Amino acid sequence: MFSYTDPAEQIFSYQPWLILSHSEVVPVEIAEWRWQGSKLVARFKHCESRNDADRLVGSEIFVASEQLAALEENEFYWHELEGLAVCNLLGESLGVVGKLMETGANDVLLVEDECDGTRVERLIPYVWDQVVKKVDIEAGLVTVDWLHEYDQ
Repeated sequence: MFSYTDPAEQIFSYQPWLILSHSEVVPVEIAEWRWQGSKLVARFKHCESRNDADRLVGSEIFVASEQLAALEENEFYWHELEGLAVCNLLGESLGVVGKLMETGANDVLLVEDECDGTRVERLIPYVWDQVVKKVDIEAGLVTVDWLHEYDQ
C-alpha cells in the first residue's frame, strides 16, 4: 500500500480505516502490518483469504477527520487544499488544486485550469510565504505569488 502520512507507517496509528471498494465504504481493522522492502503490507481482521484481499486491490483508504492531529497555524492537510481555487496576487485565476506532490525539496501544487478549451496543468511550489501567501479554507482559495507567464 501507499501511505501519504509522514512517516509512512504513521497510517497504522489511525484506526479503524474506511476502505472505498467498488462504491461501497467498508470499515476495516488492521490485524498486523510490516515493511516488505520499500512497501507497506497489512492484513485486515476478517479478511482471511486471498480472494477477500484481491477484492480490495486498488481501493482507497480513509480515516475520520477527528482522528487527525491538530495542526499549527498555516499548516494544512493535503485533502483540505485539493479542490481549492488558486489565484495570484493580481487576482488572476490560475485554476484549481487537483492534487499535491512530494518532491523532496518541497511539496508542489498541481493546479488544473482550462485555457481556450485546452486543459493546462501548473506546477506551483508549496513554499509558504515565498510562493504561497495565504490559504483560506472557508473561502476555498489559495493565494500565490505566481504569474501566468511562469508556465511558458
